[in-house]
Amino acid sequence: MYKRILVPVDGSSTSDIALREAIKFVIDQKAELRIIHVIEDVVPVWDVELLNINEIREALRQTGERVLAKRSRGARCGIKAETRLIESTPPGHASPA
Repeated sequence: MYKRILVPVDGSSTSDIALREAIKFVIDQKAELRIIHVIEDVVPVWDVELLNINEIREALRQTGERVLAKRSRGARCGIKAETRLIESTPPGHASPA
């Protein structure tokens, strides 16, 4: 028996299908659902002064939060669901945190 089911979502119809299937599995297993959305840190590949990296990062965070909020509402079928936004740092780069 499974206790927790992890489902990454990206806002696509394919990830929505996976989430619906995971919800069925969670109900069957009487498990908890964990929904995650991962954003990668923005690393410019060229030197552009007009590019505001912090604005891009914030836009990615806001989009990720909206993706999670929408999916968590759809997941509430009498099951325990947790969401988390994960910020990933590309290999070889220092974490912004």
